Amino acid sequence: MLYYSNMSNWSYQALRDVGLGLLVGMLSGLFGIGGGIVLVPILVLFFKVVQKKAQATSLVVVAFSAVLGAITYAVGGSIFWQAVPLLIAGGLVGTWFGSNLVRKTPDRFLTLGFGIILILVAVQIGFEAWQISTVVPLAVNSATSLGYLAAGLAMGFFSVFFGVGGGVVVVPLLISVFGFTQQLAAGTSLAVMIPVTLLGALRLTSGGFTNWGQGVRIGSVAAFSAVAGASLALATDPSALQTAFAVVLIFAGAQMVWRSRK
Repeated sequence: MLYYSNMSNWSYQALRDVGLGLLVGMLSGLFGIGGGIVLVPILVLFFKVVQKKAQATSLVVVAFSAVLGAITYAVGGSIFWQAVPLLIAGGLVGTWFGSNLVRKTPDRFLTLGFGIILILVAVQIGFEAWQISTVVPLAVNSATSLGYLAAGLAMGFFSVFFGVGGGVVVVPLLISVFGFTQQLAAGTSLAVMIPVTLLGALRLTSGGFTNWGQGVRIGSVAAFSAVAGASLALATDPSALQTAFAVVLIFAGAQMVWRSRK
């Protein structure tokens, strides 16, 4: 009886993690956001995982899902490689500081502010989606290097602080400030996300927050699901994809505002 109960529990966990991996990977590949904005609240609200553990485990999943998604975008020529080293450098610094703060900082007011910012950015991106005719990303030079570093810094900080992968921060910045298309921003975001989220997961392991077993299970499925999401994104009209991304941002922002009330 005990053996049957254990097998039944294992089967439930396996099916749960496969389902989560499929969902997270698809969103990761489609929008370049990592999928943490969906995974973290699901783990917290439905599976009663402690907030910081959900965030830390999400970073493992995001890192896995980003690998094959980034490769798919790279094959499609949708990664702006010039900016990747600067974004990674800023992201690693932001992750280092964010991982120090996440252990001891109450995030209620920061969550509220971040949620409001996401909604405002989403409105702007949705409005611009059907107005942009020709988009050329800003080349890396002495004037724009600091901007890319700052974008990476914000990505790394919010990645580890909220467990969202950071794409939800850097993709809107790359679109609105640096002139990227949705596909180019998503591919570049995923390439940067791999080392940034892995560092965050490793930094939070020492505090006992990262569940590597669950993260690897979900992430392994998400990695392959991300290929389908990235392939769909590359075949989708940029304006339509950007509008859909704005809707996802509004959902994420509203969710963060709601969570800040508790």
